[in-house]
Amino acid sequence: MSAYVVSYETLNKILAGIDYTKYRHSSYPGAPNKLQGQEYSAGFEPEALTKLGRELLYLNVRAVYCRYEDMRPKTPSEIVDFWLPGNEGTEFFYDDGTTPPRPLQLYKTLQCFLYQCSEGTIIHDPLFKEMEAWANRVGHFIISMLPEYETAVWG
Repeated sequence: MSAYVVSYETLNKILAGIDYTKYRHSSYPGAPNKLQGQEYSAGFEPEALTKLGRELLYLNVRAVYCRYEDMRPKTPSEIVDFWLPGNEGTEFFYDDGTTPPRPLQLYKTLQCFLYQCSEGTIIHDPLFKEMEAWANRVGHFIISMLPEYETAVWG
């Protein structure tokens, strides 16, 4: 197993999915019940999504540190060069122009993110658990929309 820091594009897909849920579309999975310990209500402003994205990024970096303890960078520039190479060394900001992913893509993106964070004690972090629970709800949503599910016998 290997671990890496996901791209900002991946984080933006997740955040766009969270933001899109504020419209409560019946064709889209509902939002996480809580994020960062706060009740989720009518979505987040871009500044709040940027903050959440940075928390997700930090969670991911901590997981990679668990995996590669002997390769931890020592300086901020080493962190950018080594851990965030696909992000061009820039600070994360939520791109509110990101198209919300379709439910199946959202699920796969969440699974990728969670896999990259599944190192050491990170799996016990409250934010990891909130994102994992949401990914499970997204998966359940997808299954419930399948024609086979509709025609399956109840009970």
